[in-house]
Amino acid sequence: MGVETCFRLPRILLPRRGIDLAKWAVIACDQHTSEPEYWESVAREVGEAPSTLHLIFPEAYLGAPDAALRIG
Repeated sequence: MGVETCFRLPRILLPRRGIDLAKWAVIACDQHTSEPEYWESVAREVGEAPSTLHLIFPEAYLGAPDAALRIG
């Protein structure tokens, strides 16, 4: 952190070359975040590919019996 400015340049993490960016980027619109069908469709599209889907916990699964497994 710069002492004179109190600002620090952020570290930006991007996927490595060759990663399918269409599967990497997962967008959650407010109108879909509580619909399990939407997230199931996204999961089918992503499959096992590297994706930000694997980094989030959609609110649609908050009360799901397998919520702990989805987080862990």
